[in-house]
Amino acid sequence: MKIAVVLLSSLLTLGAFAEDVVVEAPKETEAAAAAERQRKLQLEEKAKAALEKKPVTYSGFVHDVKRAENKRKFFSLRQPRDPKNDVKNVSFDERTGKPRGFVLFRAEF
Repeated sequence: MKIAVVLLSSLLTLGAFAEDVVVEAPKETEAAAAAERQRKLQLEEKAKAALEKKPVTYSGFVHDVKRAENKRKFFSLRQPRDPKNDVKNVSFDERTGKPRGFVLFRAEF
């Protein structure tokens, strides 16, 4: 018990004599951080410019339905077949050329 009291009192007295230490970052680190921020900003600007330059196009069945003025006519089975638009939303296998599925939504960059 005496040992615990002595250790506790010594820790409290050492804590009272301790000095606050202020560590300042060297100037080189601040300059490097500023250069890193500038580089990130330039990369973000280049990315924005690339996205603005190349338009994004949307296509697919959902997009066609959304843009249709008369949606009932869009789903009508009595419409005459149009070979140009019939395969527009069909996905084909690259190797075999066989239909693989139906394109619901596509975003092209």
